[in-house]
Amino acid sequence: MHFLAGGNLAWLSLLAVPILIHLINRRRAVTHRFAAVEFLFRNKVTTARRFRLKSLLLLLLRLLMLASLVLGGALPLFYSGADRQFMGNRGGEPLAVLFDNSASMAYHPDSLSAFSAGEAFLERYLEQEQPDRLILIPLIGEIKAVERDPASGLLGEWRKEIHLTFAHGDMLTRLRELKRLLLQDNRITRAVIVSDFTKSAFSGVPDSFFQGMNIRFILCQANPSEGARNVGLTGLMQSRRSDNRYDLRFDAEVLNGAGRSLDRYPLSLFLGEKNPLNFFLSGQSGERIIKSFTLDPEGRPLPAFFRLPQDSLRCDDRFYFVYAPPAPLRCLLVDGDPGAHYTRAESYFLERVLTDPSMGPQEVRIITPLQLDDQALSDRKLLFLCNLVPSVSQMKTIEKFVRSGNGLFISLGDHISIEDFNTRLSSFFGRSLRDRKRGFGHEQADPAILSVGGLDHPATRLLNRITDPQDYLFTDLFLLEPSPNNQSKTLLSLSSGEPLLLSAKIGKGQAFLYLSTM
Repeated sequence: MHFLAGGNLAWLSLLAVPILIHLINRRRAVTHRFAAVEFLFRNKVTTARRFRLKSLLLLLLRLLMLASLVLGGALPLFYSGADRQFMGNRGGEPLAVLFDNSASMAYHPDSLSAFSAGEAFLERYLEQEQPDRLILIPLIGEIKAVERDPASGLLGEWRKEIHLTFAHGDMLTRLRELKRLLLQDNRITRAVIVSDFTKSAFSGVPDSFFQGMNIRFILCQANPSEGARNVGLTGLMQSRRSDNRYDLRFDAEVLNGAGRSLDRYPLSLFLGEKNPLNFFLSGQSGERIIKSFTLDPEGRPLPAFFRLPQDSLRCDDRFYFVYAPPAPLRCLLVDGDPGAHYTRAESYFLERVLTDPSMGPQEVRIITPLQLDDQALSDRKLLFLCNLVPSVSQMKTIEKFVRSGNGLFISLGDHISIEDFNTRLSSFFGRSLRDRKRGFGHEQADPAILSVGGLDHPATRLLNRITDPQDYLFTDLFLLEPSPNNQSKTLLSLSSGEPLLLSAKIGKGQAFLYLSTM
């Protein structure tokens, strides 16, 4: 179940009032003092069960009455089996269209009525987008599903399904039906609303109609009257910046349906009770305007919304969302070689990288191998094993940690025994160690160069920017036995062809193996 005005559910907190009344008015035993003989005359056998049952039923009745009022005010959306007939089973992308065929669409200041103008727009739009399935929702009439003919490739006669009427339709009811269909079928990524957008038709539509919907709304203004034109917010996208900074990028989408060019049209952003950003928009008539901006991922989650000046369609003058900065990534580093000085520790450089501000909020904790247990991993999401092979009991804890959906990164070093690794860790990746290339005295000691270019995995994509890979030499490297299995994937290699970084899927989590030292 979804709710059209979900914010009203906050009033459910009032359910605490009947409970408090019930607790305050509980039946209490009253002490009466009288002679023992008089007790024999006044004695009457009663039980408290009847009183408790009566009080409990009264409490439940009060709670149900109050909850029904709140849920009714939140405008619930119920799904039924009849809705499935409009969804279909095909893999193509459907298109939902809400077409206003009320009496106001018969208005024609010139030779063309608003209804005919809406039909012409929809015909052009369907020719351009070529949807496989059309879910047509007339304001007055039955919902119809129009299929594309697989032989001719043409969409059915959708014009026969809508007719101009001279009645007043309930726009709020139709919008609720449209929202129910959109929330039920995630294949629908666009919805077209064709209307003259008169204030009377949309007077009951709440401002939060588009809240929580990742749908692009195309609003076609079918009325040529300049006073009824509309500019509306139709979408919002949140993502990370592409330059590997941790700032959050937002793209607000505004559709100019005003019938004229926009110049310095105001757009405001509100976070909580503050108004930190204001913009000005410019664009041609019918243009989809994208306004991009970035925010630092700091603070706590806040209710937020964009606001445009009010016009004939108030429900798209605001776009509600929740500003939710990413939670800090809680990392646990197990240092297998603390070193004589902290700068010689195995985790020294790794800690510096993870605590860099450009990497975003991180919570890094460093422990020794003896401290690794269930309690140390209880609140962590990523585990780094630096130059150590855990004990058998610790391996059970680590495997449970990774399979539950967390991350594991293993780096090797001089405290790693090939036998211990192959016994305890090789099963994670389906690969065994065969040798260690160390120093210039080794027979395979020719320094290998980092091989970069064409890396597409998120863990290695940043290395595509390296312009001087010859400066990255590796003489301390563990070599793997050849293996035909596909349990692990090589993400990074050296010029000698030896793997440097492996990844493997373990349950719901991910594990990485770095075949050199930190």
